[in-house]
Amino acid sequence: MSVFGTYLCADEPCVETLNTAEAALQVTEKGMALSEACKLYKVDERNVISFIIEKTEYDTTMDIIDQNEKEKLGEDFYPLP
Repeated sequence: MSVFGTYLCADEPCVETLNTAEAALQVTEKGMALSEACKLYKVDERNVISFIIEKTEYDTTMDIIDQNEKEKLGEDFYPLP
């Protein structure tokens, strides 16, 4: 299973999985350089890149599903943020 899959599905993800997720967050949300984040969290760059890609795919799929549900049920069921 991929690191993102483990992060998403494991009851208690291992330290390496959590560190990979944190490194991905630092890169995508905080603007930290990939190499710097990987060095800081002691994780492999390839795993962080894969995590970012898989999380993006997952988030996009969930957004599409949510939008389809909104269209089926109507906006009344979904309060505005």
